[in-house]
Amino acid sequence: MRSALPSSLGPRGAVARVHETEHRDPDPGVSRSATIWLELKGGNALAEAGHMLAETRRRGDARATETWRRIIAAIEEIQRRMRPPER
Repeated sequence: MRSALPSSLGPRGAVARVHETEHRDPDPGVSRSATIWLELKGGNALAEAGHMLAETRRRGDARATETWRRIIAAIEEIQRRMRPPER
């Protein structure tokens, strides 16, 4: 069976490796959710998470809105750490 991830990410993906060594959230579920979201959504991860945040806010779900805010912060941190260093 073929992986749904691009071959450059490998079986667990570069995102998972960065997540495991670099990102720390007090709730491990937030970090894991950010990692999975990045693996599934790729370059659209941040924009789609923003849509989820807006939807939970529109529904008036304060708890889910806060969770999506934390997931977005984790995605941004992981993406920063994945960028190659500037020379």
